[in-house]
Amino acid sequence: MIDLADIQRVADLAKSYLAERKKYERLSEKCFGELTPKQAQKASADLNWQAMALEKIEMSLHAACVDAGLADIRDASAYRERTFRPSGWHTYNFEPPKPRDLNGGRA
Repeated sequence: MIDLADIQRVADLAKSYLAERKKYERLSEKCFGELTPKQAQKASADLNWQAMALEKIEMSLHAACVDAGLADIRDASAYRERTFRPSGWHTYNFEPPKPRDLNGGRA
């Protein structure tokens, strides 16, 4: 039987993913030809940051779905640490959550 906490975690992450995806689509709809170079640079940076946020949520959502029994586990290399560079000055390392089966216990 699926644990209720696992289902709630999947639902919360899915809701967060949908909200972030809508933000991403709004940002990507901007016509860069009508923007000044400075505005276009800012819009591009905002889009990169949003893409990073989406990818992080997507990785967390997959791990939650595996824990809930709704998705198959991926190869262990899919859960390795990732480096994001959303702008020229920022670098972030992110280790996605691993499903319980890879952790040997609770996520």
